[in-house]
Amino acid sequence: MSHAFLVTFTNKEARNAYLPHPEHQNDPSSTSRAKSDLAQAKSTIEQKADVGKETGGRGPIRHLVLFNLPKDSEDSISSEFRLLKDKIDNIVKFEAGIIQQPPMKAKQGKMSHAFLVTFTNKEARNAYLPHPEHQKFVSKVRPHLTESLTVFDYKPSTLTTVPMEECEGKKNSNGNEDTFLKNGGSLSVLIFNLHCKLDLACFIKECKDAAHETKVPVYMEWGAMANNIIEKNLAQKGSHIIIMQFMNAKAAEAFSLHKAWTSWMKKYFQYEDKYTAGSNDSGSPSKNCGNGNSLLQELVTYFNVPKIS
Repeated sequence: MSHAFLVTFTNKEARNAYLPHPEHQNDPSSTSRAKSDLAQAKSTIEQKADVGKETGGRGPIRHLVLFNLPKDSEDSISSEFRLLKDKIDNIVKFEAGIIQQPPMKAKQGKMSHAFLVTFTNKEARNAYLPHPEHQKFVSKVRPHLTESLTVFDYKPSTLTTVPMEECEGKKNSNGNEDTFLKNGGSLSVLIFNLHCKLDLACFIKECKDAAHETKVPVYMEWGAMANNIIEKNLAQKGSHIIIMQFMNAKAAEAFSLHKAWTSWMKKYFQYEDKYTAGSNDSGSPSKNCGNGNSLLQELVTYFNVPKIS
């Protein structure tokens, strides 16, 4: 081979239309129509790009920060961090909590505190990082850190919701994140690296199926890493994140220990918790997607935050 050509399509349907296209098949009779189609497609792409600029990246960006803070300074640092919401524009929401246990499978160190900052869009996050007030906070907190920090930014997309009405006949749920985080909800965080051979559709389907099988009310969102380039030397790096939002810590624990969820975790991450370590039951939430154990993904960290506020 002497040359490589990489063509990017908007979606699978566009790729499927391209393969039998007359211009791709080198049919001269349809050259003018093909050029017209190409011009129209180019115009559409440019229009979409303009919309993206106007909306500032289309939607919010989450900024997850994990610290390992010493006991004597954790309260003051948490308070300082929280004050940034009032000092810097375009911070939609600030949430913080103590990590229940050290992150499982962590590459480096242990983390004690989680902070989740939501910005209006990517531009707001980019403006926040070099902001004088943020840099002032970074200077204050750096001497107190006992381990390297972890930062994971992502654009949230709803993965699935298990509403109250699905669980034990209960009613009253809007099925969105605010339902689960009001009155001090609980978080579970899963950061991982996806390998290119993974059947992503199957991975997501089985994740959703496992969540609904638990019968535990939960709002799940996920996203790919979208960190700013200036964030370097992180303790843990992953390609994707799943965040699960629960009503309380009891619900989060029930979910994480349910056989349906641990089976999905063991299938894709070779996950073992203290209750299932050494067990030969690898589990399989679905028989339709093949053998997930041949495509094990890298689990970077998985932990709970019992109370987020």
